[in-house]
Amino acid sequence: MPALQTAPVEPELAKQINSEIDAKGAKAVIAALDRDELRFGKVGEAIATADPVWLTIALRLRAGSDAGTGETLSYALAQALPNAPERVLALVDHGYTVGNLCTSPFIEPAPGVAEAYEAKAVAALQSVTDPALQTTVAECIKSISLP
Repeated sequence: MPALQTAPVEPELAKQINSEIDAKGAKAVIAALDRDELRFGKVGEAIATADPVWLTIALRLRAGSDAGTGETLSYALAQALPNAPERVLALVDHGYTVGNLCTSPFIEPAPGVAEAYEAKAVAALQSVTDPALQTTVAECIKSISLP
């Protein structure tokens, strides 16, 4: 069983992003992140850890995202899926769909990368025991499965 994190990943960045969303709104913050590739990359990496603080930030940012920035958030959440499938799947119907979250988060991956992700994600999804999530888990596994 993985150890529970007691503090959020990148806590100062999380505080900054949350403060910026409170002050400027999600649309302005996501637009600024889109112009700052390095900072957006750090946000994406933090979201990919599935830390609850960062999953909340992903929800908050989603409200202001467009197609491109939304895809970036979805890929980060897809990377989070094998780490904490229950927490990620809880975002379905809260700004995200199974299609957003249950996808291969790679563009032109090296050979074997997408297959390894699929195996890890499916194994994590199969470990979900919450009866309320079983339909979503089945949809997610179907969506992740490579052709």
